[in-house]
Amino acid sequence: MSCTTSPRPIQDWLDDLMRGLSDGAAALADGDAARFMNAVALRTAPPRSSDRTGERMDKAGKSAPEVAPADTRSPMQKLMDKFR
Repeated sequence: MSCTTSPRPIQDWLDDLMRGLSDGAAALADGDAARFMNAVALRTAPPRSSDRTGERMDKAGKSAPEVAPADTRSPMQKLMDKFR
């Protein structure tokens, strides 16, 4: 049985993983697991380019739903309405 994935992408991923482990080793030694995992994640899945983010922000701004008005009922009124 042969592997269908070429070794080069695996080598690149493994290299990034090892560099992330190296980057976060000091944080892990200090007991900061979150910073360690962040260092590994940044190496294995680098941030996406900002080109697409700007497009999403524009689309999100245009289609933002209207905010509902604040509910001015008292907690007792809300409870009574719930059982009606």
